[in-house]
Amino acid sequence: MPSPFVGELFTFSNPDDTEVTLRGWGNQFEAVFETLDGYTVVQGNDGYYEYATLAGGGEALLPSGTRVNAADPETLGLPKHLRLAREASRMQASNAKEAMGATPRWMQRRQENATRSNARPPQGLGPEASPDGPVGAPPPGTTTGDYLGLVLLIDFSDFPQGISRQEIDDFCNKPGYTGFGNNGSAFDYYRDVSDGKLRYKNSVAAYYRAAHPRTYYTDPAIPYGTRAQELIKEALDSLVASGFNFSTLTVDSGNFIQALSVFYAGARSNAWSQGLWPHSWALATTYSVAGGRKFSDYQITDLGPQLTLRTFCHENGHMICDFPDLYDYDSVNVGNGIGQYSLMCFGGSDKNPT
Repeated sequence: MPSPFVGELFTFSNPDDTEVTLRGWGNQFEAVFETLDGYTVVQGNDGYYEYATLAGGGEALLPSGTRVNAADPETLGLPKHLRLAREASRMQASNAKEAMGATPRWMQRRQENATRSNARPPQGLGPEASPDGPVGAPPPGTTTGDYLGLVLLIDFSDFPQGISRQEIDDFCNKPGYTGFGNNGSAFDYYRDVSDGKLRYKNSVAAYYRAAHPRTYYTDPAIPYGTRAQELIKEALDSLVASGFNFSTLTVDSGNFIQALSVFYAGARSNAWSQGLWPHSWALATTYSVAGGRKFSDYQITDLGPQLTLRTFCHENGHMICDFPDLYDYDSVNVGNGIGQYSLMCFGGSDKNPT
């Protein structure tokens, strides 16, 4: 999932379609999974889930050669709760980010804002102030007013839509929304936490039927993110052909449309960091539409059986507000950022985020 998961239960499939239920901690860039009785698990080269061993003083988690449920792990002498060393964990996350390619626009905007702020002398100290001193200048702008993002809905010949477009539109935009037990819509969330200063809505497009069955896009042999971006471009091509008016969508100073959220039909089927595993990043190449507008940043996730606010609002926090993540990207075993207190960390309840 794009936002972090902490002790969440996942059901993954082996190549022979047998299933394993694991508990996971992490995010789209690094994660660790355990059996329900605490033994760390990794995928072997043949795709089967195996109990893990720790190699090189914590440098790598490797398959032990024994598949999950094929033997009692206690008889194997394996310790529980194995974790990478902190530096190895950090390196794994860094490598995963680099493999995703292009840097998201929201990260670029944060860097541009930081550069402008650091170029200003501290208040009251004049132009000759030391560059190493504190910088008193506030951020150059705030996210207030009316914003409009785009939501793409995608289904497949083998996984038709299960939640209607109208329901998703209400989830995004309807004041007082209570569907699936949510405490309001995404619009309500941003309106409430900004004390009415940010009014964020989304234009929800009609469902697009993908050109291929879902198994084409979930192929684990294809590098992570590749088929997801192919699917997004397919849906955008269809929207362009329909004559959709992109001019109403909010853009940044570089004419990049700030927010693109994608829901695809059916429950998540991939293993972690494969195929259509939910994630957020930037398109490898920008997608241009009329008026010189461009798409770059996106988030994509499965619809599953219900809609929930936390992850949707978290990812739009990046795209709309340039909020950073406040959890530990680079280590699933050291620290928890600011925990449940912020949407940009663990964020509290899925249906009533902090």
